[in-house]
Amino acid sequence: MNINKNNPFAETSGIEAKRKMLRALSKSVKNTAKMMGIGVNEALVMSYKDKNHKKFHTFMDWKEKGFMVKRGAKAFCVWSGPLKKEVENKKGEKEESETGFFGIAHIFSNYQVDKVPRGEK
Repeated sequence: MNINKNNPFAETSGIEAKRKMLRALSKSVKNTAKMMGIGVNEALVMSYKDKNHKKFHTFMDWKEKGFMVKRGAKAFCVWSGPLKKEVENKKGEKEESETGFFGIAHIFSNYQVDKVPRGEK
């Protein structure tokens, strides 16, 4: 059983290589997303789904649901929200400002996790 089957990021290492691949994948689903009235991330997740990979969550979401990511599982990638930085406004007060730069969020499918036996969390 190959838990990384059909994962375009399984053989990709390095954040810049992942970012480049994510840009290309995003471009390929952009029209579909627009036609369906959904976001690019939703369209990306739809493109990752197959007979094995049906539900996607972050590592922490799976953990909170009582699952653990299998050893060797490689994350699928989507865009995170815009990154923020702390800036000083005209009054000299610090406030958060969006940078316009989107990070990469890592998600795992139901096929890449196991239920944690009761009492072993």
